[in-house]
Amino acid sequence: MDGDISRPAKRPRSDSGADESQLPARDSAFYHESGDCIIRVENTLFKIHRFLLVPASAVFSTLFTLPQGDLAVEGMSDDAPICLSDDTAADFRCLLKYIYTPAYGMLPKDIPPTELHNIMSVARLMHKYEMAGWQTWASQVTMELVTTHGPLFSSQDFVAIYEMAHMFSHEQLSKKVTNVWWRRIRDGSLPISDALNAAEANNRRAFLTSLYDYELGKVLGTPVTPFQPTQLFIPGVKAIHLQRLYAGYCSLSLAWTQFRQNIIPLPTAPGCRPRQHDLICNRKFKTAWDRAIAFAEQIPLNKPRERIVRVHRALEAAIEGDEYPVHHPVAVLHPQQTICRYVHSNEPTNPFVKLLNDLSKTLEGHFFAADAPAPVNHE
Repeated sequence: MDGDISRPAKRPRSDSGADESQLPARDSAFYHESGDCIIRVENTLFKIHRFLLVPASAVFSTLFTLPQGDLAVEGMSDDAPICLSDDTAADFRCLLKYIYTPAYGMLPKDIPPTELHNIMSVARLMHKYEMAGWQTWASQVTMELVTTHGPLFSSQDFVAIYEMAHMFSHEQLSKKVTNVWWRRIRDGSLPISDALNAAEANNRRAFLTSLYDYELGKVLGTPVTPFQPTQLFIPGVKAIHLQRLYAGYCSLSLAWTQFRQNIIPLPTAPGCRPRQHDLICNRKFKTAWDRAIAFAEQIPLNKPRERIVRVHRALEAAIEGDEYPVHHPVAVLHPQQTICRYVHSNEPTNPFVKLLNDLSKTLEGHFFAADAPAPVNHE
């Protein structure tokens, strides 16, 4: 749970916040004559059965047993109902609809996509009243709906599901909705702005980084010269997102410039004499390095790992293609040919493997480099 939940207390109806100038009306669907508890939400009276709410909610269990003091016994009559504040009659009615539905009618696979909005509406009540079992059910249903009917949902639907997943602290649902939402953005059926703002509101840097990477790739994937910050303009998003995109571009550009200028030395093979290595091998290697860099730069700047891998593979291919002189070892007992090259790609001593493993900045680090550091608490 996120934070402490203030449990609703019983109180006189004058504190309910409802319009006292109107008499409350009995709900047409959930005022059961056989019920044993009357609850007022806004200006509507619900008569329900305690045994359905008590095991489902720790808060309701406590609410029904609070001492009354000098007040009339609440919940026993229309004149003295239990009043729930900050809730809507429509949401409470929807919650009761689920509670009163037989278990066989509540299987996640049988819930139609039209129920998504109702589930989102009562999610706050499930969280507020600590209805753990119902939160699990709502999460399972939503997982099923997103998996099966994700192409039908709007940006607003995904925002609501995303918010519910974080309210319930349900990482599996959060991951599922993120993946489906992300695919909808990439195929162009949904805008990126709502996803950016939702991820920012929930401080989800991994999701934000994926979105920034995609948006920057759209610009960098086209032959635009020179690059201009205005090319990163996205309608409907906060300025902080544009700031991070531009910061990411600048940081990635600097990192790549440093990499391309600092040539990784070519190891000397056994049998290659130092003078020959300097005058021939390194000269040819420099030419191959420049070609490999040009080849890697066909990949957008926001893919630094892929660029480095391409440089490595291009250099290996150049060496295997006999662009370098073949050296015979001095020892006659070892007549096999040797060439100056990097060790096998999978070896941890390979400088490219080490470089990839030791990248000091992930994409997240590039995009969030411009964010102000969190204040230091000296208490």
